[in-house]
Amino acid sequence: MIKKYTRQIPVVWGQIREAHELTQEALAEHDQEIKDAAGITVSELLENAMKYGTSVPGMTQVQLTLTVSPDEITVSVSNGVESVQSIAEVRTLIDAISADPDKKALYIARVRKLVDTSDSRTRLGLLRIAYECGFNLSCEHAGHIITVTACRTLGEPCG
Repeated sequence: MIKKYTRQIPVVWGQIREAHELTQEALAEHDQEIKDAAGITVSELLENAMKYGTSVPGMTQVQLTLTVSPDEITVSVSNGVESVQSIAEVRTLIDAISADPDKKALYIARVRKLVDTSDSRTRLGLLRIAYECGFNLSCEHAGHIITVTACRTLGEPCG
């Protein structure tokens, strides 16, 4: 049986906790590792959408879609973006993460770079999703709306 949950989420930080709780409830029959990985993924994607997104015609809030099937979990978050440049930056990062088979090395390299710089944008969220949680990332866009999707086949360990 496939379960699908879609929520329009106001850009309010407290909403991330509620979405995390929805994820935990939706995955109640799964083991704790799966629930934790999906919860982190939902939280990271929503946090990115709230920090870097903007209200645009057709997307004034953030949209979360969580789909749970017997074989996989898919988390999609859509939000408005100001510029095509923002979309290109996200796509470039996701493509680099997806193309590199050693997610751990990417993660460690980014943490080391953070130690050496004063960059306030950590850019760890998508790496956490791929490395710590074992989700595959993709993105698509239509106009000024971007959707970032994280998909994990059930039965595969995180990390």
